[in-house]
Amino acid sequence: MAEYFRFSNEGLNNLQTTIMELQKEQTQLMSSIGISQAAIARHGAHLGAFMQELVFDTSVSLDDVKRSIALKTDYLSNHGQRLIDSLI
Repeated sequence: MAEYFRFSNEGLNNLQTTIMELQKEQTQLMSSIGISQAAIARHGAHLGAFMQELVFDTSVSLDDVKRSIALKTDYLSNHGQRLIDSLI
């Protein structure tokens, strides 16, 4: 049992570290195209769906995640430039 908890804890720590690295990278990318935190806050309702990719919910299947990514990709392909323009 102790081995299971150690393994689970290490996995969660690795996941948390990865999420933090992705958030840091996202902030750097947004800054590089001139989008500030204030602009993000102003348009948070539109950006919320794109800000968090990983969730801790066992009811979410891999197919759900793939579908979510496909929908986000489609949305950004069709409306992304307008959203970026409004943020800048």
